[in-house]
Amino acid sequence: MTDDFTGSKIIDSLITLGRASVFILDIIFVNLLSISVVWTVHNTHHHENKYERFERIINEIAFVLFDSIVVKCEEAAEIVCKEYAYSDREKMEVIGDGNYISTYENNVSKAEARDWLSVDADSFVYLYFGLIREYKGVPDLIATFNDANIDDSELYIVGQPWTEEIASELKSQSKELDEIQLVLKYVDDEQIQYYLNMADVLVLPYRNILNSGSVHLGLSFGVPIIAPKTGCIPATIPEDNPFLYDHSDPDGLRRQLETVHEHPNLTNIGKANYDYAKKQDWKSTAREFKNVYEGLETDN
Repeated sequence: MTDDFTGSKIIDSLITLGRASVFILDIIFVNLLSISVVWTVHNTHHHENKYERFERIINEIAFVLFDSIVVKCEEAAEIVCKEYAYSDREKMEVIGDGNYISTYENNVSKAEARDWLSVDADSFVYLYFGLIREYKGVPDLIATFNDANIDDSELYIVGQPWTEEIASELKSQSKELDEIQLVLKYVDDEQIQYYLNMADVLVLPYRNILNSGSVHLGLSFGVPIIAPKTGCIPATIPEDNPFLYDHSDPDGLRRQLETVHEHPNLTNIGKANYDYAKKQDWKSTAREFKNVYEGLETDN
């Protein structure tokens, strides 16, 4: 799974330029018809930093042409405004995502989940769950886990690698390390509950991120979360979950891996995360989006 079209850098660049040009022409045509356009900004740039020059030009033009910009937290609004010269804070609306509590089955206990996955009942389990891409820092997690002072622990890396190169890197890193389990595949919806419920903590070691659906997933399953203090993550996770770290601190992730291992009551933190997730409902999100669209209709 990659973003390449043909494998040729020149041809792929031309295809990207052509598609971007058509996109801008479409938006211009829609504007001429007095149709409002809303852009929800999920990321400030492509995760693999491909075609950076094209992307910057297109995004700057889009900020001018679009009628409203939606971001998921106040920090995201600040980041976007610093990143792009033609972004306009007055055109931005902050609308957070909802939870996944009713999206996935969640009716097995930790003991049942571990039994189904053949995980030792007494082992402390760190879990990375989600699509595995370069910016998500999974190799950093494996290296840090190996350096951390934690006994009787396992690290599960669960998700589909974006490229074969990433898969090979992870296999090489974890070779002959029995405490690291790789499940490098797409996980069907009905099996998600087993992985989330068997874990003591969900670890999301992003190298850079603006918004994270995996954070919402962890909250929805009531799992303690280790993640960097970047983008919308601090606004998404409650203060009761004390395992966020400064992403610029080279020892931040290691310290949190060790801290969570010794924490006396992870159950209460998981419950606080679940309770916080319940407050993030999609009905509220939908109402706020509705208000944005209706406001644009009034302006027109």
